[in-house]
Amino acid sequence: ARGSMGIVFKAVDLLKVDAGAADPYVAVKLISPEFVSQKTALRSFQNEIANTQHLSHPNIIRMFELDRDAENYFITMEWLEGEALDILLDRSQGSALPPVQAYAIIEQLCDALSYAHEHHVVHADVKPGNVFLVETGELKLIDFGIARVGAEINQDGAGNGMGVAL
Repeated sequence: ARGSMGIVFKAVDLLKVDAGAADPYVAVKLISPEFVSQKTALRSFQNEIANTQHLSHPNIIRMFELDRDAENYFITMEWLEGEALDILLDRSQGSALPPVQAYAIIEQLCDALSYAHEHHVVHADVKPGNVFLVETGELKLIDFGIARVGAEINQDGAGNGMGVAL
């Protein structure tokens, strides 16, 4: 898959294979060559790791590490099978999602955001393209590249002048 600043590849984690893991796959997000020289792009990758590595919630993507090989910078994270919510919505061609499905999406997204806020992380870029629907029906909130950490979160979910638009 291609995003705004990188390409995501499916890869086999050989350490998982050696350990006999049933699911040895990881996602490798490689920064696009045109962004390698831009410090803001590298900073975004560093933020994405720093902002999510300490979050452990079933509805938030698991990030493993930021690394580089020569001039190639990349993030490793859990591999997800499914599609982003924006693709599902485009495919629905303006029709409403079934209420049960819509409720499940909203509930899981709210759980992820609530957990992140409890840990002083404001995603700051919640949109259908950053909500991933796994084939199992589970939702994963992805792309914490511009998230804010250390914010005091108020009862209404806003923090230090930063909000989350839904």
